Amino acid sequence: MLKRGRFSLNFLPRYQSAAKEKVIAWRPVVVGAYNDLVLCCATTYSQRDYFICNPYTKQWVALPPVPDCRAVVTVGFICEPYYYCNRREENNSTSTSNIQLNVNYKYAIVLLLKPHLLGPRTCPKLEVQIFSSETGKWTESVVLSPRSFCFDDLARNPVLAYKGMLYWWTECDGYMIGLDPFSNNNRQFHVIDFPVGEPGSVSVSRGGRLRVYEVSNGWVETRWFRDEHVVSVWELKDDDDDKVDGRRVGKWCLLSTVPLARMVLENPFSSPSFKKKAVGLAFDPNNDDILYLAFYDDRKEGVYRSIVTCNISAKTFKQATTRRIISDSPFKIPLIGVISFTVPWLPTPVPRLEYNHKDMHAAHFSTCGWCYGRRARGVRFE
Repeated sequence: MLKRGRFSLNFLPRYQSAAKEKVIAWRPVVVGAYNDLVLCCATTYSQRDYFICNPYTKQWVALPPVPDCRAVVTVGFICEPYYYCNRREENNSTSTSNIQLNVNYKYAIVLLLKPHLLGPRTCPKLEVQIFSSETGKWTESVVLSPRSFCFDDLARNPVLAYKGMLYWWTECDGYMIGLDPFSNNNRQFHVIDFPVGEPGSVSVSRGGRLRVYEVSNGWVETRWFRDEHVVSVWELKDDDDDKVDGRRVGKWCLLSTVPLARMVLENPFSSPSFKKKAVGLAFDPNNDDILYLAFYDDRKEGVYRSIVTCNISAKTFKQATTRRIISDSPFKIPLIGVISFTVPWLPTPVPRLEYNHKDMHAAHFSTCGWCYGRRARGVRFE
């Protein structure tokens, strides 16, 4: 994370086509990841063509086109592990590990579709498109969520995979809603209430624990952060006997509170400006103590964004990167979403799909009104 290496998508045909035509807009965009598998799409909006690839092995596979394009979707990607590692202690000093491959691992992609403009702002009915590796096809359905939420308020980060379910949440509600894409029981849902009313960001730690982290008080209208401006981190413990929908509810425990004033006092990169903002991004997938923050600093010459690492145990900060943001106001800065990419001990092979690419696209153009209209107007498709 935040390190340059062999991560590149230049082996994808879509990327090569964009490089040949010198059109950056044609480059594929990353919309999700699970361990070392990356889910890409050919376009940012009105997404139709998806790819699953492994940037390290440079394997990739194109999925069939979605049944119907929508201008805006929220994408979730989840996989079973490619292998299981069972460690057994032989004695006080040695241990053995047994590796069991899961060659035919399952995976699923869920597209949460934005409701039509004439519908209500909040609605418990969710329109989803789900691709299953077991069938190799997309399915469309309308599912009933146990709680309503507003699509426009969805968090900027991608859908979160946690314990076999895909979770999404909004910036204003005090809960997250999980959907089991592998369940045939009318799409099983699960709701997790947050420890605080308005969550900052949510991620899964290296140890598999769900974590919520929040930066208090938003923009700071003074020269310095004060004592009440802190980064708070909670972790969900699965030791509660109460259950909901057959699952343990768990208890939220406050892990750490780190004063933001230390970031100013201990780091020269933070200037004494009049407006500041710190936003939680994600935990380091290789270190549960490291939380990445985006630190926005409104200076006279413009708005700057620094990526900062926060050690929640040592309660220290360290600068990673800094760049200037093109913005006429610190309140209109482009917030960023984060997708974690990890490299397991064994690289995950990209599964093969058997389908007729030409026939599937012909069927899509005959049913998708958006693509049919663009083709009728002579718009070029890549």
